[in-house]
Amino acid sequence: MQRGYSTIVFCIWLFAGFFGNAQPAYQNTVLNELISFNEKMKSDRLLVSINDTIIADKTFRGKANDKFLIYSITKVFSGMAIGILIDDHLIDHPEVPVATFFNEWRNDSLKSKITIRHILQHTSGLFTQAGSRDIYDQPDFVQYALGSKLVTEPG
Repeated sequence: MQRGYSTIVFCIWLFAGFFGNAQPAYQNTVLNELISFNEKMKSDRLLVSINDTIIADKTFRGKANDKFLIYSITKVFSGMAIGILIDDHLIDHPEVPVATFFNEWRNDSLKSKITIRHILQHTSGLFTQAGSRDIYDQPDFVQYALGSKLVTEPG
């Protein structure tokens, strides 16, 4: 599904602790308010899952099987993945230079300063003409980013 504006998809995981101790009427009220809010916000899709059970799967625009570009929502998943890597001691902290993992940046005086935090916060200084839309047409996201020009110092 292609659109001229950013698609917003709300994917919300609610934990049993939030809904598990609540009365069923309260659950329905909260869920109905969440659905209503997302409809008013012109969301494309809402998915609510509790303990691996989908309790709401609502498509407001398009078809249920359409693919939606989630743009900035990926930051949530990227940040969570980095947190897991830190907890598992696979990386020390978000200040680790990206060049630690990619030889292409090791000998570049500016790119070697780009940290994981810079990437997560979109402060790497890498050039983009059309924001995240530049990367979606690329056959290899990583190589595209590694080959991008730096327009400002990281940070």
